[in-house]
Amino acid sequence: MKHWGKFFIINICMFVFILHISAQVKTATMTGRVSNESGKGMQGVNIIVKSGNQTFGATSGRNGLYEIGFAKTDTITATFSYVGYGEYSATLPGDGHIKRDVTLRRMSIMLDEVEVSQQTVSVEKGNVKFIPTKRQKDGAMNGISLLYNLMIPQIDVNPVTGEVKAVDRTALTFCIDGREVGLQELNRLRPKDVAYVEYDDHPTGLFAGRDKVVNYVTRKYDSGGYVDARTNTHVLFGQGDYSVQGSFDKGNVNLLAVAGSSFGGDDTAGSGSTESYNLTPSFTKTSVTDKTESRSIADFGLLQATVRGKRSTFTARAQLAWNETPKGVTEETVKYSPSVYPASNAVTDIYQRAIAPQLYLYHNIRLNDRQNFYWNLTYDYARNVYRRSYAESALQPVTSNAKENYHMLDLKL
Repeated sequence: MKHWGKFFIINICMFVFILHISAQVKTATMTGRVSNESGKGMQGVNIIVKSGNQTFGATSGRNGLYEIGFAKTDTITATFSYVGYGEYSATLPGDGHIKRDVTLRRMSIMLDEVEVSQQTVSVEKGNVKFIPTKRQKDGAMNGISLLYNLMIPQIDVNPVTGEVKAVDRTALTFCIDGREVGLQELNRLRPKDVAYVEYDDHPTGLFAGRDKVVNYVTRKYDSGGYVDARTNTHVLFGQGDYSVQGSFDKGNVNLLAVAGSSFGGDDTAGSGSTESYNLTPSFTKTSVTDKTESRSIADFGLLQATVRGKRSTFTARAQLAWNETPKGVTEETVKYSPSVYPASNAVTDIYQRAIAPQLYLYHNIRLNDRQNFYWNLTYDYARNVYRRSYAESALQPVTSNAKENYHMLDLKL
């Protein structure tokens, strides 16, 4: 009985402790509907609630309905934003449930009796469709910079690094005409060929199973072609990218050829690092970079053919990439504490090259209005060579020489 009494007392204490912790984290909710001036519900509206030092986010669903939870406080600030519409913001009591319906009004700018509006935005079957303006296309170099110009609230685009991610950090899938692609292919996409961009944060059908999808729908041409050359040079940083691509359409067949080259360099000094070694005896190594000279070169080319039928699309692509670091030298001043080794100068010399061919096949068949069957196959091969030498004036040099053959086969149905 004594054991049961102790067990009962312990459980009561744990229950009171859990209640105490739960009482400290109090939450409230805000619900309602977001609509436009005509009363139509708006899906995909970005909703931000600031409660004290915390920020909570959500988006409106179908028919403009939304629900967002936040930590209880005296007052909160709620902001509703959507591309092409004026922002709505309100300060509200934040200590209980809030019911708030919001109406967003379309935004336009008047310039000398000429009205300039944002790109067309429409909601259709759960997708938000963004139709870019001519100005947005003319101001973009590729699919990524076009996405930046569209200013979709749920997507964060870094125009300098080319990084694209969802604001809430969930997985973001990119597609061109329903075919999943990577950022490298979006870099090759010509903005003039984009009819509109679809964004869906609750994808179904062909995109089922993804968290969020950005799908570029391109224009289809009966005949003709183009040659497009691009350059991007950073003189101060010693970097440059150069590419040329040609496309030809005839009937339901498109042929694409791309070739490009890039280079980079790094000549810096003054950086440092500290490393601790738990040996016998233990010591710390401090390195200060006196000089760095590195050069990198990358070349690539690809050939791609796409055949479009009434119910199917087939794409075949072969590409070859060559990367080389012909020079990578770093000179450092090295000191040890305690002085297990004498202070000295160190030199690191790196050479690296890789050749990487790839074969890609994709086939999508539309069985009916609600069902699709698709498969894609990717085969990658890489031949890598890596040589490195490290020498301190007071120690024996350390060298490494590696050669690698890499194979990868990926098949999806």
